[in-house]
Amino acid sequence: MGLLHCQEIFRQRRTAGRPCGKLTFLLAGKLLCPRRGRPAGGEEHRKPSGLVFRCYRCKRPDCGFIVRTEAIDKKVIEHLLGLGISDTVSLLRCQIKEAVRLEQEERTERIRMLKDDRERVRAQHTEEVEQYFASRMEEDDYSIRHDEAVHAMRVADRLIAEEERGLSSNRGDQALLGIAKSFRKDLLSSDPIHRREAIEDTLDHVRIVGAEIRPILRPEWQDLLEQMRGSPAPA
Repeated sequence: MGLLHCQEIFRQRRTAGRPCGKLTFLLAGKLLCPRRGRPAGGEEHRKPSGLVFRCYRCKRPDCGFIVRTEAIDKKVIEHLLGLGISDTVSLLRCQIKEAVRLEQEERTERIRMLKDDRERVRAQHTEEVEQYFASRMEEDDYSIRHDEAVHAMRVADRLIAEEERGLSSNRGDQALLGIAKSFRKDLLSSDPIHRREAIEDTLDHVRIVGAEIRPILRPEWQDLLEQMRGSPAPA
């Protein structure tokens, strides 16, 4: 059960018998009022006949903007499905694979440099030990240099160990890959919370300009789709 599910269950228990909360409205907080430019909220009204009227309304009391949810939701879903977000899976996998390869190369080079530095310190320390036992170095000087060398080698060992077990730095792409894999299924789900999760993950806001509805994606998805359009189809 996801975070949005938990939030909605808690809200339903806390507000039993009151109008549905934001999470059950696909575009609440995402749809901008064309008059005020402010996010519109979702409302549900039950008629005496039993009919349910769901709408988005501007939160400003002096603004009369109101629109039925069905008119907007359907167009936004169709628009998002047509963008090919689910098709970015192959591109994301390629990006993650390339990022891992580059990261591994960089990590390998850092480990090599750390090991070289450690060996230089070790060789210098060995030479100083020989000088001390040959009575060519004072005990106080040897003690200081010994402590410095041991400390430097311990630091190098710790840094090498950290590099060897280092976490991947492409967690952003990993998160997008997870969203892309389930996007179509979530957006077409009968569960309003799953649909809302798909919207939260991909959509920045929706503008209404005249009779046109303009869904605007989050920047990371805009960039990704631009890359996909400009890249060759995967083999």
